[in-house]
Amino acid sequence: MRGGGAPAHYPRSELSGGEDVYLCALLGKGGNNMLNRVVLAAAMAAVLISGALAADVTGAWQFSLVTPTTKGSPSFEFKQEGESLSGTYSGKFGKAPISGTVKGDEVEFSFQAPNATGKFHYKGTIEGGSMKGDFELEGSEKGTFTATKK
Repeated sequence: MRGGGAPAHYPRSELSGGEDVYLCALLGKGGNNMLNRVVLAAAMAAVLISGALAADVTGAWQFSLVTPTTKGSPSFEFKQEGESLSGTYSGKFGKAPISGTVKGDEVEFSFQAPNATGKFHYKGTIEGGSMKGDFELEGSEKGTFTATKK
C-alpha cells in the first residue's frame, strides 16, 4: 500500500490541491488492461487540449463604453491567430489598426486613433460571444466596456 491507503499497483497522481487521485477509481478493478489504458489516455488528452485552447474573438464586435462623463458605441473587427490579435477600430475617433493578445479567456488590445490625443488600452474577459472589462484613454478618461459578437 502507498500513502492514502491505495494499493501500490494502482497508478496515482498528485493534484495541485494536494488531493490524491487514484486512477483505479476511474478504471475500476483490472486497471491494467489495454482498453482501459486507451480510454484513460484519450480522456487525459481531451482535458489537456481543452485547457490549452484560447477563446477565439475573430469577427465583428459591437462595444458599449461608459465613462463618468460620456458613453460610446464603437465597433471592432478582430482577427486572431493563436494568442496574437489584430484588427480595426471604427468609432467616434475615426478608424485605426489595433494590436493585442488573447490568452485563455483574457483579452488585451490597444490602438492610436487619428482623432484622439492618446492611445486607447482595453483589458477584459471573454465569455462566449461577449466580453467585458475596462478601458483607458492615456492621460484622460477611464471606463468600462461590454461587447457582443455580431
